[in-house]
Amino acid sequence: MPDKDGPQTAISISDFCTEHEIQKPYICCVTAYSEAHFKRNALASGMDNYMVKPVLRTQLEELVTLVMNQQ
Repeated sequence: MPDKDGPQTAISISDFCTEHEIQKPYICCVTAYSEAHFKRNALASGMDNYMVKPVLRTQLEELVTLVMNQQ
């Protein structure tokens, strides 16, 4: 993204949803960064999940099942 990174975008989405009183969508970070501080930063910014590439099909299936069961 040219203007914002993932955590900044997650914060913007969360702020927008709060301001407009709408439900925040489930946000999953998919990244090549596996270091713990990247994960902490992503989750602290309001992301709901953190996945490191390469992502396996089974991981995606588990994520979709998790999100669908929360609705």
